Amino acid sequence: MGGPFRAMPLPRAAQIAPVQGIAVAYVDGDSVLDLVLAHNSFSPEPETGRFDGGLGLVLCGLGGHTFEAVPPLASGFAVGGDQKALAVLDLDGDGGPDFLLATNDGEFSNAMLHPKGGVPKTYVVKVRGIMDADDIRRWAQGVELEDGRTLPAQVSIIRHEEDRTWFEITIREGRNQQIRRMGEATGFLVMRLARTSFAGVTHEGLRPGQARMLNWQELSLLKE
Repeated sequence: MGGPFRAMPLPRAAQIAPVQGIAVAYVDGDSVLDLVLAHNSFSPEPETGRFDGGLGLVLCGLGGHTFEAVPPLASGFAVGGDQKALAVLDLDGDGGPDFLLATNDGEFSNAMLHPKGGVPKTYVVKVRGIMDADDIRRWAQGVELEDGRTLPAQVSIIRHEEDRTWFEITIREGRNQQIRRMGEATGFLVMRLARTSFAGVTHEGLRPGQARMLNWQELSLLKE
């Protein structure tokens, strides 16, 4: 870590409100790292005041320590309210970045993300081995893991390819690496995994790395 360092300004759009959290990830699918900002503040101190100057921001890396701000309507990363912290991780085990954002709307966030919230999450899975009706029934009824039996799930076979099986599964839990662990417990190694729906919101029409804004109907349903 030796050598000189120098400060480089971020794009103007990133300077309109305090950055409460920052994540570094490959967002747009190229080989240059990008930045995602939790970018707003409703500070309770009267002397600081309420900024309300951002919805979160994606900064696409251009190389050479430069970034381009992507407007929220274009990136799909738009979060109103009081943003507090941001982390990048692989929540669904598909190898792509997922972003965990903390806000002061704790009740809604907890309802969406807590494993006990019962929010349906649908995945398309490819495993090694030929699954039959008994295997599907076992996955649907619950698989015994080291942290307990999984809850009932909706499972249906999509197709077989030689010694591989593609199937769709909808779960209502959020255990760490749950589907991969279910595969290990039943003798079916998970080879590919993609989440296609979360709480009824699908990825239809989106390519890897793309995002979109939720419409008001989707937001209303999520808030119910």
